[in-house]
Amino acid sequence: MPGAYEAFADSLPNEERDALLGSIPLIIAAVAGADRQFQDEEVTAAIDQLLATVEILGPEFRYSGPAQREFDVIAQRVRHELHDDLSQKLVVLRTVVRKMPDDLRSRYQDFVQRTCVAIATAAGGFLGFGNPISEQEAIALRKLAAALDLTYPIHIRRLIASAEPEPDR
Repeated sequence: MPGAYEAFADSLPNEERDALLGSIPLIIAAVAGADRQFQDEEVTAAIDQLLATVEILGPEFRYSGPAQREFDVIAQRVRHELHDDLSQKLVVLRTVVRKMPDDLRSRYQDFVQRTCVAIATAAGGFLGFGNPISEQEAIALRKLAAALDLTYPIHIRRLIASAEPEPDR
C-alpha cells in the first residue's frame, strides 16, 4: 500500500511527480553545493537527512528513479562537471507543493526547512564562532524559502541576513 506522498505523487503529471520525488537530493545539493564545495560536515548532515527522509516522507524520496537521477546530479556537481541553475526545477516543485493537501504540504515544508538548516549550519564559522552560513548558502536558502514557502527560525533568518553582503548605497 503506497504512503500518502507516494499516492499524491502518483496523481501528478510525470514532470511534477519527478520534481517531487527528486526534491530532497535537489535541495541538499542546492544548499551543500551552493559554494561549490561539499565539506565533510555537510556530507554527514546530508546523510543524516537522507536517512530521515525515508522515515518521515517515505522511501520513494530516496530510492525512486527521480531521486536517483538527482543523486547523479549531485555527483556531477561534486566533480565540478555540472553548474546548472536549479531555478527551473524549483518552479515545477513550487507548483507541486502548492497542490499538496495541507497536512502533506506542512510536513514536507517542515522537513525541507529542517534539512536546509541542518546542512547550511553543518560547516563554517571558526571553532564554533562566526556565521556557519556562507554568502552563497544564504542565497540558496532564500531562493528555496521563496520557492517553497519556507519559514526559517528567527536565529537562522538572522544568520542568513548577516551572511549576505550589504547592498551598495
